Amino acid sequence: ETYPNNNVNHVYAVMLTDATQKTAEGLAVGASSADIIAACGEATVQTDTLIVYAGEGVDLQFFLEDDKATSIVYTYHVG
Repeated sequence: ETYPNNNVNHVYAVMLTDATQKTAEGLAVGASSADIIAACGEATVQTDTLIVYAGEGVDLQFFLEDDKATSIVYTYHVG
């Protein structure tokens, strides 16, 4: 997803929705919550359906269903 700024579109979110793309930690859609925590450490937020790692400038979110990642989203902090 993008947002406009001075007639230029800037990326503020990138969503991975299949296993062909991986995070820098080597995680892809289909990873279990245990795989995610083993690779990324303690989460900022963790529920049965969401694991979030809040970072400086970017957040990494794993959306879960049946303990497997169904999508992975990088959200860049704007402003």
